[in-house]
Amino acid sequence: MTVENGYSRVNGRLGVTRSFGDTRFSCVNAEPDIREMNLNGSEWCIVMACDGLWDVLDEKAVGNILKAHIAKGEKLSSVSEVLVAEALRLGSTDNVSVILIDLVDIN
Repeated sequence: MTVENGYSRVNGRLGVTRSFGDTRFSCVNAEPDIREMNLNGSEWCIVMACDGLWDVLDEKAVGNILKAHIAKGEKLSSVSEVLVAEALRLGSTDNVSVILIDLVDIN
């Protein structure tokens, strides 16, 4: 992917937002990574994030950040901002979007 005139392009030809589903560009994949698991009731949040987060942080690092900030009494909404900032600090160059889904009222 290249950036031309301020716009991201796939192979210099097609705008990224228009490239999903265009079979001429096999390098673009709009298929999400999905993981299914059974919940046992001990879970307290779900992290839903773009690959920009996962490119630079693994599950354990994200869990450690969550635990540290929740222990300080911070709300999940502010912890999602912490995760985005940490991914950018670590050099993520991809889209970094994070949604934390609260499964129990921990605050």
